Amino acid sequence: MGWKMIELGDCLRGIESGKSLNCESYERANSAPAVLKLSAVTYGVYQPNENKALPDPNMFIDRSEVRDGDLLFSRKNTYEYVGMSAYVYKTPRNLMLPDLIFRLNTDDSCSRIYLWQLINHDLFRKTVSGLANGSASSMPNISKQKLSKLIIQLPPLYIQEQFAAFVQQTDKSKLNVITILNYKNK
Repeated sequence: MGWKMIELGDCLRGIESGKSLNCESYERANSAPAVLKLSAVTYGVYQPNENKALPDPNMFIDRSEVRDGDLLFSRKNTYEYVGMSAYVYKTPRNLMLPDLIFRLNTDDSCSRIYLWQLINHDLFRKTVSGLANGSASSMPNISKQKLSKLIIQLPPLYIQEQFAAFVQQTDKSKLNVITILNYKNK
């Protein structure tokens, strides 16, 4: 298509990581502070219920809180899932990023929804997971530096925005179908 090929870092304002904290082994109650588990993004869809309660609410770090519109990236996982990303349409409050998940802060040239779909696309997965280092016996890891150097195709912004609108509409339709099926199965 003749679109620009750039390093991912050229369309990012930054890559943030969370904090490694000792958490409880169970999910939080109500809206108590918690840290996301890696499984919150592993399968490419944001799962806020995949979290671990903090033993002390004072351990919560505000700047690491997950926000609506975030693009999350699993920097460490098995080779099959390392580098999977999830877009946060909506999130409950008081959920914090762990050190195993990056927040990708894009600049105005790149749609987060476009980037999310690109990173998770079957034809691009091998390129993303190829950035990881680590032995077969451990979970491989992608560094911020290697991720920043990832070459991506960047269509014009208006095309990215059209694509993002299509993805959002598709996701709404999927949710409607699931809601209907769940209602009928009651």
